Amino acid sequence: MSSSSQHKPGSIGEMIAVALPMVVSFACDTVMIFTDRLFLSKLGSQSMSASMAGGLSVFVLMAFFLGLIGYTTALVAQYLGAGKKDGCARSLSQAVILACAAYPFILACIPVMHFLFERSGIDAVQLSEQKKYFNIFIFGAIFSLLRHALSSFFTGIGRTRVVMGAAFIAMTINVILNYIFVFGKFGCPALGIQGAALGTVI
Repeated sequence: MSSSSQHKPGSIGEMIAVALPMVVSFACDTVMIFTDRLFLSKLGSQSMSASMAGGLSVFVLMAFFLGLIGYTTALVAQYLGAGKKDGCARSLSQAVILACAAYPFILACIPVMHFLFERSGIDAVQLSEQKKYFNIFIFGAIFSLLRHALSSFFTGIGRTRVVMGAAFIAMTINVILNYIFVFGKFGCPALGIQGAALGTVI
């Protein structure tokens, strides 16, 4: 059942019903990034800068594949509109396969990124922190790719509230785990920047 099924087809209400959850989903991702940087800023500017550079480096490696997987939304919507629901499932399966195929390529780029970090001229403390964040974050790249495939599928069938709900849950868990892992709360050792990366991946 589509989240927009109660609205007149082609109406403003239908557009808002589909689009608003997507806006909230992107806002949740923004909050996750913000809280990562906020917590790490308490440890020092070097940790915050290291997480920014490390995170962006992982995104650069994933960007092409995220864009390619994102076409799942259009394919699924087209198949759904044509009444070919088996095509929707096939498109999702292909997106998942693509995500799994992209993962080894992304991991193979780790030595290249380490080399670029070392040649970038940043100080030794930030370099060490940046590598720690990057190493954990890049091994979690498979989850980002699979998440994008699934969110593209649900967006394509108009179930954007599912994507919003998942994003909100992820944001909440991220904020809680980052607080615990970064600062060492509730008996957990203080992991600093590694805790931020672990919290985000989880």
